[in-house]
Amino acid sequence: MQYCQRFTENYYLCGATVGVQGVGEHTVDNFVSMANHQRAAVVMFVSNLEQGATVDLELLQATDAAGTDAKAIAGKAITQIAEGGTRVVIEVRTEEMDVDNRFAYLGWNITIGGGAATLAAIGFLGGTNQAAVSTVNWDEIVD
Repeated sequence: MQYCQRFTENYYLCGATVGVQGVGEHTVDNFVSMANHQRAAVVMFVSNLEQGATVDLELLQATDAAGTDAKAIAGKAITQIAEGGTRVVIEVRTEEMDVDNRFAYLGWNITIGGGAATLAAIGFLGGTNQAAVSTVNWDEIVD
């Protein structure tokens, strides 16, 4: 069966937090504009936690790519993770953001308490307003 579009033509890879993360807050380096997209998702997999460690993930919105005036998006946070092998996803639509006050940039914050965590959080933009999204963020695409 042939599909009309690839996954990579529908979903834009917009950022990642990967590896062993220490105690504290870990905010994505660059916020990404939602101007040409209608929805986004951040997928996180926590593979290992030190004993007593916890992980929290929340989506943030900002007024520019540098994260200016960053604030939480209401209702877009996971239940705290306290064991490895946990997979979560948070989805958001642009209408759930404070776009009236120019909060059109998406990011996320991971908070780790009690010990280090090995995890991967990857963000995707979808619902593009264009025919196909840019694939420049991928090093290789195999059909």
